[in-house]
Amino acid sequence: MAPRHLVIDSSGGNEIKSAEYENEFFTLIESPPSSIYRAMNDALTVISSQSFNDYFVVFLNSGDVFDSHTLLEDLSKKIRPKDTWIYTSYRTYDPATDTSRVIHPQGNTLIKQLYARNPINHQSIFIHSSALLEVGRFDETYRVAADWDYITRLRTIFEGRFVDMVSTKFVLGGFSSLNRKLGNEELFRLRKAYLPDTFYHSFQSTLFFYYRKVRLHIYTIFFEKRPKQLRLLRKLMGWR
Repeated sequence: MAPRHLVIDSSGGNEIKSAEYENEFFTLIESPPSSIYRAMNDALTVISSQSFNDYFVVFLNSGDVFDSHTLLEDLSKKIRPKDTWIYTSYRTYDPATDTSRVIHPQGNTLIKQLYARNPINHQSIFIHSSALLEVGRFDETYRVAADWDYITRLRTIFEGRFVDMVSTKFVLGGFSSLNRKLGNEELFRLRKAYLPDTFYHSFQSTLFFYYRKVRLHIYTIFFEKRPKQLRLLRKLMGWR
């Protein structure tokens, strides 16, 4: 089965020429400038209404690329008949230090996802269209963590499987990196929504929230007053 590409253009400035994409393998959808999650929901609307019945879907945003030109072909050989979604390792590129790192997700359980330093990211998961539609739409009340919410909901319904390969590469410094404070607050909200309502989980979640808050404060000080030292920390420790 040949891959199909669904392109959501929210540039509002004709950045993508329709003629370049309109064929049986490419579909271009122009939508008003909006949030990244609105664009991803626009894609879900098209997937639910068109013939994407037996496809695995991956969401790539502007700047995200597959790690190799043969990725889809290589990955298709590893998919099993009963797979509903699979997740892989991924590569990040830090333009501040001109370095890249391969991230190996630590697991797909709820606790590991909502606390792990190396979580599953939406760019590195491939979801069967039937599972995608059963999970539903991205919750746009989350401005930074709607993909984490989506992955968490996906995990509560279907068991994912790790495939040991690097699938995608994406650049650090995007919206989530620029809104770390909001991201920390939304992750706290996710833990409260999905983890058991016990004193232990509540205490651990609150402690982790304040740990990240202090860490962000230190990061901001370095960013504003010690940028060279921050770049060194990011290069040596992957601190971001």
